Amino acid sequence: MFKFLYYYLGPIGLVTLLMARCRGASSIIMTDISQSRLDVARQMGADQTMLVGQGEVSDEALSAKIVSLIGGHQVDASIECSGASASIRLGIFVIRTLQF
Repeated sequence: MFKFLYYYLGPIGLVTLLMARCRGASSIIMTDISQSRLDVARQMGADQTMLVGQGEVSDEALSAKIVSLIGGHQVDASIECSGASASIRLGIFVIRTLQF
């Protein structure tokens, strides 16, 4: 079961959504600051979407909300498609750490 989290649903984000689905991702979570882009992501196969950027929310609080969307588990991969430093930081908080 492989879980992906994507940030920013421009053309690159939407293409990577399709690629993850084709490669067998079990859960795809998309975030964006635009509800209309999130609606398109749902139509294209995203399992969960979350509107972000609405006020000041800590990285920890936002990552906890994302983790709760997928049953309390962290994601296996985080794909950042915007270049925004806030998205990069969030990816660090939500990605699962490997246990060796």
